Amino acid sequence: MDEHLQTIRVSVRAKNGETVDLDATIQDTLPHGSDVGTVVVFHGVPGSHNDFKTLRSHLQERGIRFIVTDFPGFGYTPQDERLCCDSDEAVQFADEVLKRIDPKGKLIFLGHSRGSELALRMAALNESRTNAVVLVNPIGFSAHRSVRPRWVCAFLAWLLSFGAAVRFILKPLLYFFFSKLMCMKIKNGEVAATIVRTVSVTDFPSQLRYVQQLRDSHVQVLITYGGSDPIIEQPISDHFVQQFGDIKCLNCSSRKPEQSTFDEYAKMIRCEGNKVAICFSKEGHQLQKNRATFLADAILALLNNDQKHK
Repeated sequence: MDEHLQTIRVSVRAKNGETVDLDATIQDTLPHGSDVGTVVVFHGVPGSHNDFKTLRSHLQERGIRFIVTDFPGFGYTPQDERLCCDSDEAVQFADEVLKRIDPKGKLIFLGHSRGSELALRMAALNESRTNAVVLVNPIGFSAHRSVRPRWVCAFLAWLLSFGAAVRFILKPLLYFFFSKLMCMKIKNGEVAATIVRTVSVTDFPSQLRYVQQLRDSHVQVLITYGGSDPIIEQPISDHFVQQFGDIKCLNCSSRKPEQSTFDEYAKMIRCEGNKVAICFSKEGHQLQKNRATFLADAILALLNNDQKHK
């Protein structure tokens, strides 16, 4: 297995009421814990722990524990056909992993793209022990361009429900579409089918209740998004940010990472408020890679800032 990967047994209750046991693959850089803090990370669709290699390296250098949950069907944790791949199942899965690991000390949830919804929900469910939530290229309250029209995935998910024979035919076709035509780096047709199922049941507006819970809480919030994101339109991201109310906003127009952006952010959370959104106007959908140094510095600042206010 890859560096720091391990498998733990978790259980998820499916929509039909059955209990599904899964061998969950996770990446944990410091299994014995960290005195600095822990970041629990959720990937997008498609996605895996591999999406965070650069960020992981930077956080390791700073002594921060880094845990990524690989969700079922995306190439590492096996899929089970009894699962419908909705957010409730994903939260159950993430919560089971969190209970098994039981990290001590300061805790931050981080989500990229669709994983941002899970980070939001986990932060809300664990509000009393959460120091911060970091949302990287988050999805909004409405479907973005890469998942429209929504009826397409809904129809394909319906076809996948017809049994093994249909899935046997459809999965290779979906793999060809996503890997060759959409240029997605996915392992096989199983991952392609999981993408379809997940997108078809994503409930974008349901995030609002968790935003409303966290915006008035002690939990620190950092939102980073790209103004040139080919997946999520900036107006959708802007609207998402606005629902946090009195959130402080920054704009970074440089294509190159600049220390001044972090310096301004660090000053802001020290003096003006603990909820900040940053638009990197010339960046796209991979801020967890392209702005990994900034994110690592910001995470350390969030941990230190929280310490000062306790």
